[in-house]
Amino acid sequence: MQLIDVINQEEMEVLFEQWVVAGGVNVALVDTDGKVLIGEGTLSEYCENVVAKKDVLGAVYAILPEDGVLDGEAAEKSVSSLAAVVNKMIGTVLNWRKEEERDTAIHEKVEETLTYIRKMNDITKNLDKLEKNQKILSLNASIEAARAGEAGRGFAIVATNVASLASDFGTQNHEIKDAVQKLNALMESIEQA
Repeated sequence: MQLIDVINQEEMEVLFEQWVVAGGVNVALVDTDGKVLIGEGTLSEYCENVVAKKDVLGAVYAILPEDGVLDGEAAEKSVSSLAAVVNKMIGTVLNWRKEEERDTAIHEKVEETLTYIRKMNDITKNLDKLEKNQKILSLNASIEAARAGEAGRGFAIVATNVASLASDFGTQNHEIKDAVQKLNALMESIEQA
């Protein structure tokens, strides 16, 4: 992770300019490669690391004034305080990014779940058709059993059992549809939250 990937350079430049005005010590932000990202001038020995997730991303340095005389105590306090602010800002940015990634992952999982719910809805529609066909088959079998008279008694029992299975099948299918609809509503409310 590079410092320039984490900070908004324009916002950080404004912060550093305001810090110089308030604290009276010129400061610079330097990355781990030694490149000065913000500030100009000769870097002093007064510095404080900028850290994110225990990785050093750079440092805040006090800049030597033109006369080369720098109040060490003021420089040390200014650099230390500014580094603490920058570290907090970077921590906040990284937390925001982490939350965005988590939110994106949740949204993707919700969308994937909704896709499966839609598939389940399609399956229950097909099951409705199968239930209807079973009932028609049962009715036709009952009619044929009645036409066959005494010879169709066994067939009539089978037709009755097929009708019972179709009814049980329909009941189970309706329970599945109700559960899928409730799940769909729940997932949509999660997605909107």
